Amino acid sequence: MLRCSDLRLRCLAGGAFGQATVEAALLIPVLCIAALLVLQPSFILFGRLAMQASAADGCRVLETLEPGHEAWAKDFIAYRLSGVPDVPAFHAGPWDIAVEGDETSSVVHVSIAHRVKLLPLLGFAAGAAGFADADGCCEVSVEDSLTKDEWLAEVESGLAPSVWVARWEEKV
Repeated sequence: MLRCSDLRLRCLAGGAFGQATVEAALLIPVLCIAALLVLQPSFILFGRLAMQASAADGCRVLETLEPGHEAWAKDFIAYRLSGVPDVPAFHAGPWDIAVEGDETSSVVHVSIAHRVKLLPLLGFAAGAAGFADADGCCEVSVEDSLTKDEWLAEVESGLAPSVWVARWEEKV
């Protein structure tokens, strides 16, 4: 036997299940947009960290590199940057690597730049704010330099690491 109170409870229960469906339909797009907002900065940060580490290592290589071999340093830096995925959200287009200095220089300098294709939501906002170009890309750049101590240039052995190595071999 079916009572009126049973029907009322069933109607109320059916309405609650429908509400959960509506909430899920609203919540899923909100979560996807939130994920996009979190992912883009993490992609840019990952690329920037890899660029900073590569620039620092490139400076260390330049400090011990003979004059005229700057292409080796650029190849080394490009090899280090190969860890960044070749996906437009991480890295779009070629790397712009510039190196200055060698073992005879008192200052060595490395600069790395590249473009990142922004994800749709941030790309639209950055384009409207003027941070992105017409392609929806923004440029990320990093610079690093190392300066040798002044006393090093004044010492008889000078700035050349090969002379310092030869001195150590004489003592051994």
